[in-house]
Amino acid sequence: MNIRELLTTPLPATGWVLDTGMVAGVRNDRKTGSVCAAREVTAGAVEVGPMGLQKVEATALVAALRPVQEGIAGGRRPAVLVPCRWVRLHLMDLDELPRKRSELDEVVRWRLKKLVPVRPADLRLDLVPFKAGEGRWRVLCVSGVERAWEALEQAFASVGVQPALLTPVAFALTNAPLSENATGVGVHLEMGMLTVLVWAQRQLLLVHTKLLPPGTMPWELVERELRTVALYMRERLGIEGAPEVLALAGPGVALEELLGRLGALGEHRPLPSPPPPPCPGVGEDVRSALRAVMALAAGVPR
Repeated sequence: MNIRELLTTPLPATGWVLDTGMVAGVRNDRKTGSVCAAREVTAGAVEVGPMGLQKVEATALVAALRPVQEGIAGGRRPAVLVPCRWVRLHLMDLDELPRKRSELDEVVRWRLKKLVPVRPADLRLDLVPFKAGEGRWRVLCVSGVERAWEALEQAFASVGVQPALLTPVAFALTNAPLSENATGVGVHLEMGMLTVLVWAQRQLLLVHTKLLPPGTMPWELVERELRTVALYMRERLGIEGAPEVLALAGPGVALEELLGRLGALGEHRPLPSPPPPPCPGVGEDVRSALRAVMALAAGVPR
């Protein structure tokens, strides 16, 4: 789950998107075009708990990964996007940055004691520190249960793949082009989780997540959270003018419905990306998920 690579380095030509019920992959080739494939995942192969991804049955997951990898002739070091509800995201302010990574780890794990329902020692952390002005620092923390992520990586290794990038799908939004000096707001909505990112000049200003109840999408709750974010942006972040809002819908969520709920945040549009290539037997849910993969695999121009 390396956010630094997502924000600063060239992206692989092969991209994957995972969910509890399916895996899909795209390989982009500028000369011959793109090819994609998808497979359903056996029920119970992936389990989600209070800290996100909780258990992976590697054998069952490999049964879906292998035909997709063979179908797209994918690269060995792809970008892999996972649901935001599989991880926990926190943006932490620090007065000063510890010199050693081990010391930063200790500081973050100590803070997580009050924020997560499991022992911080059992978590895998991906930490991205960056300057926040006036001598202060911020740290983006992406955390998940270590044993589950290790099992996921082992499943990929079984089909000859080692992800170069393993990150929540919402961060695909930060790869989209913005107008000069614009503030970006990324809204990703999936069944079970709303994620809102606010950034300006490639620096994250806000990470807001909200776990949603299972079942029918609670649109009133989603709108209330978006209004809360808009108020925070005005009163706490001092953002003036209309931000550029990008939206991405996960499987089971209609993008048109999401776009219709974004009025509180300002002008909005879907994540710009090439249309997914024809995928025989693939439904609209998978095609929607592949929008994020195509944005990464094709490399959205800046």
